[in-house]
Amino acid sequence: MQRFTRLIFKGTGYYQVFSKLATRNGLELVDEVRKGDRSPLALQQVRANIDETVHVHYIEDGLARLSYLQISGPKSEPYVKLFKEKLSLFAEDEMFSSWDGASSTDEKIEAIVRLGVASFDQPPEPYMSRIAQALDDADPAVRDAGLVAFSHSPWAPMRARIEQLRDRDPDPGVQKRAGLLLEAWENPPRS
Repeated sequence: MQRFTRLIFKGTGYYQVFSKLATRNGLELVDEVRKGDRSPLALQQVRANIDETVHVHYIEDGLARLSYLQISGPKSEPYVKLFKEKLSLFAEDEMFSSWDGASSTDEKIEAIVRLGVASFDQPPEPYMSRIAQALDDADPAVRDAGLVAFSHSPWAPMRARIEQLRDRDPDPGVQKRAGLLLEAWENPPRS
């Protein structure tokens, strides 16, 4: 059962547009957290409807350099539809084609990180196959970005590949990130 929907903005600077649209549609501000500009949660604004059957998180990820919405709750579907109609968001097929058509290192990194963020709480395919492609890329910067993407949805079938990167990747930075991911996987935070 899907618990969340993530919608990725095309570009940055949608905070005000989103806030006005959310307020006009009955989503009240519940919480706001601001961290450093390079934090995965540089800005997180949490909104909910009056009966709290919908929660919407507006997140500016300073590390990935993208903004997205995370929507949850039993009455979230009308809000998902509204945001898709009114905001400039990537469609799923656009995200897949941006990876499939990427040729430069920068294009590959941006595309795979976007797919990683969007993959959270989604069925593994076709996200997992594209992230696996990034993990096999000749460029260590793309492999590293593939690890970042993988960290959003650590699928068990890919564990052996992450272990290979930790143990045998020629780039020490990729080895280190793979090791950190496996450590986090083996020792999840306790609530």
